[in-house]
Amino acid sequence: MTKQQFAEAMKEKVSERFGDEYQIDVREVTKNNGVVLTGLMVTQKDTNVAPTVYVDASYESFQRGKSLDETAEPIIKSLERAFPKSKIDMEFFTDYEKVKDLVCFRLVNAESNKEALEGQPHVPFMDMAVQFFVPFHNEEIGSGSITIRNEHAERWGVTAGELMEAAKVNTPRLFPPRCMRMDLLLMEMAGGTGAAEEVPTERFDESPFSMHVLTNSEKVYGAGILLYDGYLQRVAEAGGSDLHVICSSVHEVLILPKGGEEEAERLREIVREVNATQVDAQDKLSDNLYSYNAATHELGIAEGKAQAMGEDQGPVICM
Repeated sequence: MTKQQFAEAMKEKVSERFGDEYQIDVREVTKNNGVVLTGLMVTQKDTNVAPTVYVDASYESFQRGKSLDETAEPIIKSLERAFPKSKIDMEFFTDYEKVKDLVCFRLVNAESNKEALEGQPHVPFMDMAVQFFVPFHNEEIGSGSITIRNEHAERWGVTAGELMEAAKVNTPRLFPPRCMRMDLLLMEMAGGTGAAEEVPTERFDESPFSMHVLTNSEKVYGAGILLYDGYLQRVAEAGGSDLHVICSSVHEVLILPKGGEEEAERLREIVREVNATQVDAQDKLSDNLYSYNAATHELGIAEGKAQAMGEDQGPVICM
């Protein structure tokens, strides 16, 4: 059974449970980095929310031996939880005065999202792009976000530059920066405890664990903290060093004190290997290694062998 056939079979299972007043559609949805997922979208008359549950992981479970009924049940329960009992008020999104204090940014890979970015106001950032969104929360359906598209910006009469100015104020306020030593983060993931701070609590040369993870309070699209005004400078000053910056995913970056070129080459190889083998395709941000100069307040792609041979390393960004 192909994935499409599996999705149609899940559609039938969902239709049996939901009844005729609901419309079930199989949709292919393009996510970050051009990753295409297969989902079931459910719509009901007089509602303006259409929950979608992706069946890709369920299809893998089916291939490993689970029955159609076993794979359908979690999908049905997810859709039942996602459906609001009342209409969601989205009127605020038509008025920029009601939206401007909510506009936020996130970083995505520019090349991998080239086609999607054509339909969105965005700002180039080295080999990445700044994408804009509006976060929302509803008691029934939980938290989510609305990506700002060209038609939204045109309706509001705003430019990408104006969205950027609003997002530079809103994003650090709504998603404050968080910093944690890598060893403490690993302990937390293993069931221990570890307190996140805004910046390193000790100088790198005074700590046996200098690598830190930087993200935001929600740990979602946390790599956007590279755009927070003055934040990398505060991190560098607290650690007492220039920085190597690794965009380990769209959700976080790793920083460590900047060493020599031999260390930089080793880090570049590690970044590319990890991205190719360990990072989910949707979460990949960049294969490049970056460096931050505390004296000049500049973040840029770290020059390496490829750049020495003539490859363009992109602009240097002052933060």
